[in-house]
Amino acid sequence: MKRNLLQKAQDLYENGGKQFSKLLVINNIPTVITNNHNENFYYWQLISHATTLHIDAHPDMGDWIPCRKDKKTYHQELSICNFLSAGVHYNHIYEIYWLNPHSRKRRLHDVG
Repeated sequence: MKRNLLQKAQDLYENGGKQFSKLLVINNIPTVITNNHNENFYYWQLISHATTLHIDAHPDMGDWIPCRKDKKTYHQELSICNFLSAGVHYNHIYEIYWLNPHSRKRRLHDVG
């Protein structure tokens, strides 16, 4: 029997994630709060082709990403500038919507 996403997220949290993140469940949806942006990638290994809402003053879509060697520690090789690019490259993210909360227009940008 396949384990559900919540069980898998809890396993990742217990096996290293609790050092840098907090796992919450909101309406049965596993939700992770991290200290640094790139630490989200640690949990992205559970998903593929996801839509992401990125709320930040910067797009964080740097064009250089390191090759992935170890899934458990790859997030440590990323930075806050390139973690979204890595998510797209490794097929965890399919679509990104970016909202700059400091922009006067406050519009949602579809960046791919």
